[in-house]
Amino acid sequence: MRELSIFVDESGSDGLSDHHYLLTVVMHDQSENIADSIAAYEGALRAKGLPDIPFHASPLMNGKDQYSGLDLRTRKMLLGSFRVFFRHMPVRYHTFAYATKEFASLEKLAGTMRRDLVNFLFDNLAELQSYDEVKVYYDNGQHSIAESLHRAIEYALSKDAVVYRSAQPSEYRLSQAADYICTMELTAIKYAEHTATATDEKFFGGTVRDLRAVRPLTDLPILRKDFIIDAYQLYEARIIGADAVLLIAAALSPDQCRELADVAHRLGLEVLLGLHT
Repeated sequence: MRELSIFVDESGSDGLSDHHYLLTVVMHDQSENIADSIAAYEGALRAKGLPDIPFHASPLMNGKDQYSGLDLRTRKMLLGSFRVFFRHMPVRYHTFAYATKEFASLEKLAGTMRRDLVNFLFDNLAELQSYDEVKVYYDNGQHSIAESLHRAIEYALSKDAVVYRSAQPSEYRLSQAADYICTMELTAIKYAEHTATATDEKFFGGTVRDLRAVRPLTDLPILRKDFIIDAYQLYEARIIGADAVLLIAAALSPDQCRELADVAHRLGLEVLLGLHT
């Protein structure tokens, strides 16, 4: 029997008090093995001496809850490790992003989101209907969004083929992946709109402010000349407007150089490789 898992996460409040509302849908064909990737991720945490805390981006970035007491460097390493884990996962995802100022009420936002979800499901209908069962994992965090999600799925798919499961992020790595995507997509929006917070600035490094300041002033390529040691730094570079990054061969293994260069190229970044002879 073919089964599809759909994990859903959101970023935003039910009262439209946040500037943006995001909804991320992560899809995983259960015939695709993820146990090895999870084991590799947990092994990498142990090798780096990092705690295996269920990933939750907001408290991680703010040093709250289970991340309380961990310094910034450790929390950055945790984010980088999760990013590497996610990049190797056999999943697909889509994020819906909305500027809350464009909606007069929560009902208007929920209606637009329901329409967009239905359109997304119909765009992928042939694939979705090829599964015998579709399991939807969601923590029902926001009542209006939960209702929109249920109505959209039941409109597009047979009710008999859909099973809903409660998904606390601490229980599922793919639920944590949806949370990660929501946060990264929201961060990209904030940097694009020049509304990044002090926490964003602090978490994404001391050179962010300078690079952002100079980006609108020139069409020349901008190099982020930091020591790049993890893939998450490449996503930072792309978000803040860099055109190229520097990889120092002496600080990386040949495999790390190749992997980081591949990620950079996929993000549209040029790579300068520093060699010492």
